[in-house]
Amino acid sequence: WLGARSASGDYLLFTDGDVKLRPEMLRRAMNVMLENRLDHLTLYPDAGRGSFWETVLMSYFVLMFSAFTRAALARFRWARRAAVGIGAFNLVKRSAYEAVGTHRRLRLEVADDVMLGRVIKQAGFRQDAMLGKPLVFVRWQTGVGGIIRGLEKNAFAGTRYSLPMALLGIAFTLAVGVALPILAVTGPGRVPLAIMAGSLTLTMLGVALEAGYNPLVALFWPMGAALFAFTIARSTYLTLRNGGITWRGTFYPLAMLKAGMTVA
Repeated sequence: WLGARSASGDYLLFTDGDVKLRPEMLRRAMNVMLENRLDHLTLYPDAGRGSFWETVLMSYFVLMFSAFTRAALARFRWARRAAVGIGAFNLVKRSAYEAVGTHRRLRLEVADDVMLGRVIKQAGFRQDAMLGKPLVFVRWQTGVGGIIRGLEKNAFAGTRYSLPMALLGIAFTLAVGVALPILAVTGPGRVPLAIMAGSLTLTMLGVALEAGYNPLVALFWPMGAALFAFTIARSTYLTLRNGGITWRGTFYPLAMLKAGMTVA
């Protein structure tokens, strides 16, 4: 917010300090913005390639994030609920940024990058989400434990601090990611369930190949689902137990976070 106030340009790029951008990145991104008359462009970064199990969890997280935000539909103005923002690269037209209330409106949003994309889209501005590889790189977290800890403050916030929604998300993740492949082999209705499981496997294969991961990652998506369900449960438990979250040395009470949520 302070940076945006100090900047003088008509376009603002919000990114993180550990993100690496190729020299031609801004030129190409601005070409996309201008050619498509966009108000907001967000890019999926190349997150690197860690251990096998890290990539299993990361692949599943990317898939769920894309499904939750409906990222594939973000470019269509009629899809008002399809909106996405990614902290590694949020390029915004200043007029749109100021129209939605700037980061001041998002000051108590844990996932302010995602919410920035949501309020911009819901205000009727033009948005798109694209792949930034290999022009945008960030090693977000290291190892399975790193990813789980990295989502500690975000996962429960993604349910808008709703315990019923968190429990529903955990149940859905376990049903699709764990029960589905088991029933596809052992239960009734094996053929349709096997088709569904096979479709998810192929989708995960596409995610893995695009990210440059080992293709075998696609076969272990049920383990990724189980780890993701644990991540949501852990985030929910810790936030409720502590009565809020601690971020960079500052404690934010849950009541304050709920009161400061953006209506979007």
